[in-house]
Amino acid sequence: MRTRPPLSKRLMRAVARRVPASAPSYKLAKAFTRTVLRPERTPLVSDIVLGDGVPLRIDLADIVGNDLYCMDAHYEAPTLARWCTLARDARAILDLGSHVGLFACAAAAVNDRARIVAVEAHAGNARFLRANAARFPNVTVIEAAIAPTSGDATLTPSPRSGGGRLARDGEPGGVRVEAISLADLCTRCGLGAIDLVKIDVEGVEHPLLLGDDAFWTARSPRHVIVEIAADANRAAAPLFDAMAARGYRWTRLETLYAVPWLRRDALANWHFWRPA
Repeated sequence: MRTRPPLSKRLMRAVARRVPASAPSYKLAKAFTRTVLRPERTPLVSDIVLGDGVPLRIDLADIVGNDLYCMDAHYEAPTLARWCTLARDARAILDLGSHVGLFACAAAAVNDRARIVAVEAHAGNARFLRANAARFPNVTVIEAAIAPTSGDATLTPSPRSGGGRLARDGEPGGVRVEAISLADLCTRCGLGAIDLVKIDVEGVEHPLLLGDDAFWTARSPRHVIVEIAADANRAAAPLFDAMAARGYRWTRLETLYAVPWLRRDALANWHFWRPA
């Protein structure tokens, strides 16, 4: 069994740590990790320090863990930079679809006064999330799936995303998980107004942004960073209309496809904010 990453990945990581991080560098690095530097076939756990000081335990058999090892701070660099800037002055932060806790731990590293709640449904990811969050006493971990309504749900593993997604009606397989709505999550954690939210929930962003008015009205998050997937079956325009009706403006932070290059908005990170 391999006990350390292969030389090719160690070399890529060494290079990544020496050149400036940007959206183009992320795209280029992602092209490598989707081809010649794909995730390991068996678990390979590694402890790294990301960028200037965010310690993380990752698994290079996981697609995101492999990306984080090979790319270091190039991983979604514009989004992470904006997130950390916003987190510095935030008091209450939600990291929804936290995976192993990159964004939650990065927020805690720049602001030890904020209350940070990290939510992850995938049991394997949640174990790494707890280990990573244990270094930061202001991070609370909730193992559950964010959903439009609370109750029981089925999580379908998704090897491509390194986690899972809520199963569609009648879809076979998957594991039973707790589902919790945004409003119920805030009530459980005793949170009032929310300053900063990150949403990366494998398609559930559509019903979350279109509905859950109990959350958007009562909690009024000032800043929302969300990964939006748009395709023939999931048009994005209604999401932007709903956020505009709530008083939000927005900007695209970065596109996430490495190839094809021209699919600019099909998968992208967006920043929504309420003007002061």
